[in-house]
Amino acid sequence: MRRKMANFGVSPRLAVLLGESYRTVELALKELVDNAWDANAVTVEVQLPTAMAPDAKIVIADNGEGMNEKQVREDYLRIARDRRKDRGTRTPPPLSREVKGRKGVGKFAGIIVAEVMAIETKQKGAAARFRIDRKALEETPGDIARIEVPIETAACDAEETGTTITLTHLAQSLNFPTPESLRHALAPDYAREERFTIKANGSRLDHLQVAGHKAVETLSVPGVGGVQAEFVVSEKKLPKAMQGIVIKVKGKIVGGPRFFNLEQDETVPRTCCNICLACCMRTSLKTKRPAPAG
Repeated sequence: MRRKMANFGVSPRLAVLLGESYRTVELALKELVDNAWDANAVTVEVQLPTAMAPDAKIVIADNGEGMNEKQVREDYLRIARDRRKDRGTRTPPPLSREVKGRKGVGKFAGIIVAEVMAIETKQKGAAARFRIDRKALEETPGDIARIEVPIETAACDAEETGTTITLTHLAQSLNFPTPESLRHALAPDYAREERFTIKANGSRLDHLQVAGHKAVETLSVPGVGGVQAEFVVSEKKLPKAMQGIVIKVKGKIVGGPRFFNLEQDETVPRTCCNICLACCMRTSLKTKRPAPAG
């Protein structure tokens, strides 16, 4: 009996399937903003089209650390790279942020929105430009590792750093976000960050975007520690995706919005469940280790 070795092959369509895992366009764009956070950006500017014209585009530009050509080849274009293993769980000082990107597939978020994702990134006086083409990924036979990605390099101002992603040939079948809906998607993670400014079509992301009655409470939970709860009771009913309570642990949202059975509580009027509880809430959970026994 003879034995021959075999290897896994990875279809280029994998990248498309990864991009399609995002439930909404807002969540896909948020993934690209998360990448800017991990790059120690201080500002991110998102430009959304005002009308779905054939030449409409979405631009996400940050002033983070950027990438050089080697990083593009060896890090960015490597699928499922775990940044935490390569560079640790926090970004470099002085920001030292908790890294959000953990699966190494966020780069494909843009191709759920557009046919073409063009990237320009600048670092230490050098600019690198390349693009990811959804059609090429869908139609190229064989292994994704064999797809060639041309990278153009050029000199730039040494003071310029950061990455700009331009999404073009936008998918006409999708419901595109407004600046307001995008801010709602980003607010739970970023609205209170003092050293991370996000603008959508020139309008800055503010804390707790929902108009209504706001309240902030600091609670002490036995066995857990301090919990900061921030509530907004909306002035009007919101879309279902924006209703409920979300929980953040170490800067990351855990699960989706839920009511935690408040709608079943007999002390809460039904009209309150239908209207007042249609709100945007955030709970920041700061866990503490229990004190040693004795």
